[in-house]
Parts: sequence; C-alpha cells; structure tokens
Amino acid sequence: MHATMANADEASAQQQAYQAWLESNHVFVRTDLVETTNENVVAGWGCVATANIKKGTVLFRIPRAACFAVAASSTNQDKSDCNDDDPTTRDSQRSLALHYLHHKSNDQWSPFLNLLTPQMLPWTLHDELLKCLIGTELELVVHRKLARLQSEYEDLLSSLANDGKASNIMSVSYGDYLDACSIVASHANPWFGVSIVPFNTTLNWGSEVNVEFDLESRNDANGDEEESSSGSGKASTKANSEALAAEEEVIVGRAICNIKKGSELFQSYGDSTAELLYRCGFAPNFNGADISDSISFFVGEIVRVVEGLLDSDKASAATAAECDDKLQANLPSSSAITDIESKIEALKKSGAIDSSSWDGMEDCLTAELSSPSPEFINTSAINRETSSKVVFGKKRKRGQDDQMNDEDRVKYDDGGVSKLIGTCLVLLSDTESWQRASKAIENLPDHAAQEQNDDEDSRSGDSESNDEDDEESRTDDIAASVLLSSLANMTPRQSTHLQQIALDVGTGGHDPWRALLIQVYNSKALKWDMAIRAAKLVIEKKMTRLNTGEDVYKSFIKENSDKEKDVMGAIQVLRDVEWSLLTRALNVLDIPWYK
Repeated sequence: MHATMANADEASAQQQAYQAWLESNHVFVRTDLVETTNENVVAGWGCVATANIKKGTVLFRIPRAACFAVAASSTNQDKSDCNDDDPTTRDSQRSLALHYLHHKSNDQWSPFLNLLTPQMLPWTLHDELLKCLIGTELELVVHRKLARLQSEYEDLLSSLANDGKASNIMSVSYGDYLDACSIVASHANPWFGVSIVPFNTTLNWGSEVNVEFDLESRNDANGDEEESSSGSGKASTKANSEALAAEEEVIVGRAICNIKKGSELFQSYGDSTAELLYRCGFAPNFNGADISDSISFFVGEIVRVVEGLLDSDKASAATAAECDDKLQANLPSSSAITDIESKIEALKKSGAIDSSSWDGMEDCLTAELSSPSPEFINTSAINRETSSKVVFGKKRKRGQDDQMNDEDRVKYDDGGVSKLIGTCLVLLSDTESWQRASKAIENLPDHAAQEQNDDEDSRSGDSESNDEDDEESRTDDIAASVLLSSLANMTPRQSTHLQQIALDVGTGGHDPWRALLIQVYNSKALKWDMAIRAAKLVIEKKMTRLNTGEDVYKSFIKENSDKEKDVMGAIQVLRDVEWSLLTRALNVLDIPWYK
C-alpha cells in the first residue's frame, strides 16, 4: 500500500510540474472540457472529456516553443539533420534521440520529457524473442533496423569521444540509446522539422477517432480561439493568448465530431497493423474483416519457387514444405530462369513488382498482396453461383452511357493476386515468347506516351486523369498490357484492345491486372497452370513461415514480462492479420477464370 501511495504521489507531482510547464510555455488547453489522467483510459496516460464537446471545438493549441525538436525554429533548421528523423520519410531517430538524451534532465524540458516512457517495440526485443517475427512483414525489416541502430550507436560513441562539449552523455549505453529511439519513434511527428508535441503525445490511438491535430497558421488559430476559449481556465490567460498571437504557426487539436462527457479522446496513428506495431508497439484488435495491411513477397523468394517448378525432376513433387525455409529476399546470383534480368526490369516497368516501401529495404524488390475489394468478392461470388460469365473486359465505345466508372473498376481489385500470377507468368515464359515481349517493352516509352496522348481527348471529362499519380499508374498499365499481349502473341488489333482495357480499368490508380489476364487466359503461349501453381506455392511458403513464428511465440509467451507479453501479443495479432490475407489470396486463386 505504501508503494502504491508513493507512486500516486509521484504521479501527482509529475502532473503538477507538467501543468506548470504547459502554462509557462503558453500551451492552450480547454481545461473546462478535457482532463489528462491515467485512469479509465486504454493505455498509460490519456485525455478524457469532462463535459460534452461540440464538433469543431479547439481543445489544444501548442506553439512552436513547446514542441521538442532539434531545430530552433521551423525556418532556421539543419535540414540534413532533421529530415533524417522524419517518420514519414526515413526510419532513423538518431538526431532527435540524441537531443532527448541531452535535454531529458534539463529544467527547461524535463517536466515534459519525463512523462515520455520508452515503448517496447519489435526492435527492442532480445534476440530470442525476435524469432516470433518469423514469416511476418516485419521479419527482415526489424533485422535491418537493428543493424542500423548498432551502426548509429557505434558512430555516436566515436563522435562523443571526439566532442568534449557532449561529455554530459558520454556514459550513454546502447540500452539508453535504444530507449531514446523508441520514444522518438512512437511520439514524433513531422511538424517544425520533426518534433514531439504535448497532447499529441498523450492522446491514445482509437479505431473511432474524435480529435485531429494539424499545423495551422496564426490567423486560422486565432479565429478559432474567439469561438472556443471561454471558460478555458489557466491555459488561456491573457499572457498565453498574446504569446500564441506572436507565433506564425501552431499545432491545433480539434474535435472532429461531437464527444460525450466521460469519453476518452482518440486520434489516429495510422491503419496498418504492421506500422502500428513497428512504431508504437501495439496492434488493434482484429475482427477478421477489415484489413488495411499488405503483405510483401520478396521477388527472390518468387524466383526460387519458379526455379523449382522449372526443374522437371521437382515439378511434379514440389510443395511449400520442400521450399527452403530460410528467408531469401535478394535475387540469386545465378538462375535457371532465362533472361531473368530483363524480365525483372519489365515487371518493374509494368508495376507488377516494386522496391519495398519500408525504409532501409529499398534494395529488395517485392510483389504485394492486400485485401480484395468487397465489390470483387461479391461479383465473384455471384458469378460462381450462377455459373455465368463475368462482364470483365467488355469492350466499350467511348461516349456511351455505359462508359466504365469507379464502381466498375473496383470489381477487378483482387488484392494483387493477378499481379503475382502475372509475375510468375513472365518468369516462366520461354525464350521465343520473351524475345517477342522484350522487344515490345524496349519500344514502350514512345508508344506509351502516344497512347496516353491519343486517349486524352476522350477522357477530358474525367478529373482523375489529370492527377500525376494517375498518369504514372497509366504508364505502368500500358506497359502491363504490352507485356502480356506480346507474351500471348496477340494480333495488333487485339493488343490495341488490351491497351484500351488497361486505360479504362486503370484510371484513377485502379489495378487492371485481372482484367488484362482475363483477356489472355486462353493463350497457349502462356504457362497458366504452372504460374497459378507457383503463386500458390509462394503463398503457402509464407504461411509455413508464419506457423514457424507462432511455434516460437507459444514457447516463449509464458516466460516473459508483461511488457514483452504485450508486444508479443501484438505480433500475434499481426500474424493473424497476415494469415487472413493469405487465406483470402488462396481463395481468389480458386475462383474460375472467364473469357
């Protein structure tokens, strides 16, 4: 009991010091509407509504001076240093972590920084527990992150040894550096360079968001204050208002819906389970339905599965269990697949594969799977039940009332399964077919530009066609149509029709690969059965590795601390999400193809 009372007294003292710090740094808070507490919140400290809050009410306004950042101002900063920490562009916390280690005991910042606690993240687990990540999206990502952290720490020790001015953190351990990096990873946002912002760090994640933080101009912020500052207590004194008025930009936290008294305030850190686990150490409950994640298949893994099928001695007996159980992300130094370099380049140009989106993984090419659209699933189910032909690939004359719209396009979104099949088809293509396709791809740049120009007038009413991202995706889509039509040895007329389908379905960034494959399904020049088999083996191999990771999880879960159990439980949620995605992909592969 004495320990409990002492902890409560310490927490109260921390809160009092923090409240005084907020006021001295001119942080505006609607204290009549919001309370910061560690009771009845989902985790740690959070904020709760003490009265009904109307949509649009400004609850927090934080000036630049109260945001913890390396740069002294948003206009006068070392871009090369600060941008390294930007969680939206680079996965390095070095600069802000060092800044934190310098200032965490400083009277100017300690009342705020002492409230920040290191998060148990996948890359802070010990080596044995890291095996729980086997098979997941984060397996290689975390491995490379740890290598970067170790290199950063060694560089830190070297630089500190040569910098007498930094002697106050000369004794920093690797664990201290890891903790500082975890604080930055889970709390920093790309405002004022990169900064940790009061209250933005306090609000917990929620699936139903009721507060959003944004960087706003002084004029916008002042206009809101006139409407919402009455009765806001100590944090809206005249001195604070004058200080806020002197700021060019401030961070504003605003209610985006009506909030009932007693409700916790929630914000969004993102939707991806893998990203939330990696940066924040938790995963939302998985209901088995909505999935925002995607799964990466390394092209090196796909190549090795295809190589096994091309070997006639193994083709009849190849199974997922017989595939090498070691993760092999990079392409093999030599391959049984002919012209593999040019095939890989063509697949990149067509958008079937791309560099990994994870920082530090840019050298790894991947094919990605996500959840198929509900419209695709519903359309497929209807057509399977009625045994009727899907209207996919219907040729449409321009200007007709039945011109394709987004509702039509999403019916082709099978979550990337067709891109995976297309990748396998290209890798499996014989020498004659590839010579034909390779020549067509080499002539693509001018041809693609001409196709887009020819199509521009007919799409002048479609606003999406003016988006830069759409233009880039349409170039990929044309490349995909040229690649597949040449492999299938289509006539010029058929090839032109296929390119039109690519443009019709691909408009607005939609995925046209299934629509394209439907058109070439009957081609005898393509190794369809083997490609679908290869795609299944790639997916099943991933599932086998996920099972291996789960076995490790079960062997360790009873022997670890509560914090470790929490992050391990989050890893288990990620595994469930990815298993569900893989199961859906296998189901898509079982859907019959139609003309």
